[in-house]
Amino acid sequence: MKRPTDWSKCRQAILKHSLSLLIACWLALNPASGAAQRLLWLGVLPEGFQSGAWDVTPNGSVVVGWSTITMFHAFRWTAETGMQDLGTLGGIASEAYAVSADGMVVVGYAVDSLDRMRAFRWTPESGMQDLGTLGGASSAATDVSADGSVIVGWAANSAGQTRAFRWTEQTGMQEIGVLPGGTSSEAFGVSPDGSIVVGRARDSSGQWRAFRWTAEEGMQDLGTLGGNWSEAWETSADGSVIVGRSRDSAGRWRAFRWTAEEGMQDLGTLGGNWSEARSVSPDGTLIVGRARNSANQWRAFRWTVARGMENLNTTYTELLTDGSELWEATALSPDGRYIAGWGYNAASRFDEAFLLDTHLTGDVDGDGCIDDADLLRVLFRFGQTGSGLTEDVNGDGTVDDADLLIVLFNFGRGC
Repeated sequence: MKRPTDWSKCRQAILKHSLSLLIACWLALNPASGAAQRLLWLGVLPEGFQSGAWDVTPNGSVVVGWSTITMFHAFRWTAETGMQDLGTLGGIASEAYAVSADGMVVVGYAVDSLDRMRAFRWTPESGMQDLGTLGGASSAATDVSADGSVIVGWAANSAGQTRAFRWTEQTGMQEIGVLPGGTSSEAFGVSPDGSIVVGRARDSSGQWRAFRWTAEEGMQDLGTLGGNWSEAWETSADGSVIVGRSRDSAGRWRAFRWTAEEGMQDLGTLGGNWSEARSVSPDGTLIVGRARNSANQWRAFRWTVARGMENLNTTYTELLTDGSELWEATALSPDGRYIAGWGYNAASRFDEAFLLDTHLTGDVDGDGCIDDADLLRVLFRFGQTGSGLTEDVNGDGTVDDADLLIVLFNFGRGC
């Protein structure tokens, strides 16, 4: 009875030793196989000294926002081109708020030659296009649908009142109305398919209230957290989850997550008295924004149902050079991998736009933890070939021992 036991132990030792040798050999041939999380500081425009990001494409290849020279200038960033100044409409300032999924349509506001703020749509072919107004002098485009065909924002009417609008090339700029008894509204976000609009509108008492709008249901007041003011900034793909900020009964701004079933939920803070939710994933489970900590400093946060609110400066401290800080997370890719925003870059000593890649090499199921679930997915697909296989971690077209070793080497990261 002793020989099988000894052989079993010997076999386990051999297997363990062989696996260690395989990992060591594979790492020697693939030195960049570790976790691929990285933080990119996007810099500033020439002669600029400050920048911030407002949106990012699903694959993280295009970021848009603003950079300060003497005034804000809209930018479009890619790794190949760096930060590109999108110009203005003849005036002194512009700002890019959103970008289509393919990165080819950028929207925001720009000042024209008459010093008026105007909503714009920018493409590489057409440049910056003035979208006009609703009869007044000013307007701004704040978000765009995934395919770039629907743009939302606000514009002044002939009476000087701001009204939320929805724009398409076929219909032009169309007002979407106000709350009962109210006079003003502003749209800040639109669903990927362009059918759901969120923002803020004044109620009959003149207070701003977060709203949700569809062509079928019109404008719905989402209420507050007990205070007199709320604003909705983004919606999930189906409109079932909406995020933004609201004053609570003590008058403090708090990030909120709204659903029809639960109403408006306070997401808390990082120890301070203020928070704001800026972006939400298509399924409504992941939210990013900014919150004050116990020292009253702004810090970028990520919120999930399971973990609550986490400080990105703590979670990704290894990516931050000494003194660098992430102040606000403003945009999130649909899968949650890429987060854009702004903070302080200690290396340049500038306030700068950032792009955070949160992906862990080997996290096959994308839950932020490399564990047995990822290992099993590779094992169950072992030997399969083709393009786009999630289990093909190294992207060589085959799920094989190389993919298995990557998962094993990174096992436990993020958990």
